[in-house]
Amino acid sequence: MKLVFHGQMLNHTNKTGIAWAAHNLILELAKYPENECVIQTFSFLSKKKITDHLKIYEDAGCRIESCRWFSYAGYKILWLLFPIPYRMFFRTKPDVTQFFDFTAPPGVQGPCVTFIHDMAYRACPQTVRLKTKLWLHASLKHTCRHADHIIAASEFGKKEIVNYLKVQKERISVVPNAVDHTVYHTDYTQTQIWRALKKYGITQSYFLYLGTIEPRKNLEILMDAYALFVRKNERQKKQTPLLVLAGGRGWKCGRIYKKAKELHLEDRIRFTGYIDQTDSPLLMRAAIAFVFPSIYEGFGMPPLEAMACGTPVIVSNTSSLPEVVKDAGIFVDPKSKKQMCQAMERLSEDTAYRKQLEELAVKRAQAFTWQDSAKRLMEIYRKLLAE
Repeated sequence: MKLVFHGQMLNHTNKTGIAWAAHNLILELAKYPENECVIQTFSFLSKKKITDHLKIYEDAGCRIESCRWFSYAGYKILWLLFPIPYRMFFRTKPDVTQFFDFTAPPGVQGPCVTFIHDMAYRACPQTVRLKTKLWLHASLKHTCRHADHIIAASEFGKKEIVNYLKVQKERISVVPNAVDHTVYHTDYTQTQIWRALKKYGITQSYFLYLGTIEPRKNLEILMDAYALFVRKNERQKKQTPLLVLAGGRGWKCGRIYKKAKELHLEDRIRFTGYIDQTDSPLLMRAAIAFVFPSIYEGFGMPPLEAMACGTPVIVSNTSSLPEVVKDAGIFVDPKSKKQMCQAMERLSEDTAYRKQLEELAVKRAQAFTWQDSAKRLMEIYRKLLAE
């Protein structure tokens, strides 16, 4: 089977959730001996056919095919106005073409499959930048028309696609995101953990958030809850763990950074910036708990990765997060500072309960593997080719 992957998002230094999902799925699909895998990218005016970011896929057996005479940004706008076929930019004739980023342009050779990860731009538009909302509003009706099959990362996500985009259920399959258990696990040495903590200047116990710093992640409410926790401990003369907010800057993040100053907690709330993947599991493993009070998620990979590291999680009781975490974490109302404060307080003091959640977290995370997700994709591809 000749599989073509649209790999534009892979050609960047700092990968985020969707890119990491694509990365892991491609590497798993490349392991199938019957698959011939090709990654297609637009690299307008680039002197390099294969960048350092794409070399890992070539080493895994994928062929890299670049279009160097046109830009992807230009094509994304152009295909909304004129049905210029995608196949015009590349020579490979695939059996199946897989897109990962809400996209399905016109004129794709053979069956076209795409991921629609969430409906945040419709469900909570106030948390999505205007440019993204406009693009998704304009492009998704075309995507739903051009795609032969659509992938959601959760049952919740599938229901949202049906609800907002009116796509027939039969055209949507659920392929959950997963964990790379060779990266996220519990078997790190104290030396490895100490080096990571030293690198980011963390010298005491802490709660951890890791993800993009943006409004949808509900970090202002989290900081308010943490402030309640700090004040309560001060009255009781108890030491409070740090709150570490790790991740790259996102849209409309200025208010989030100002919030720590407004609360007079600059010395207690630490912003680390983007975290290398080699460091993120170490920071997760050493944390008292991983806190992820997001307003809306199509899946939510960071809590699952923390669970694989044996770290208790505090997550919102909304969207896909209860489906992913199940009974292996603490659920809070994302609007309730009191509930978040109480959850942090309990996990910082109740070591027996924390140990119980650690065991449940590891067991739950083991149910999600990229091998299984790739197997589900292969079944979808085979079914499409048999039709």
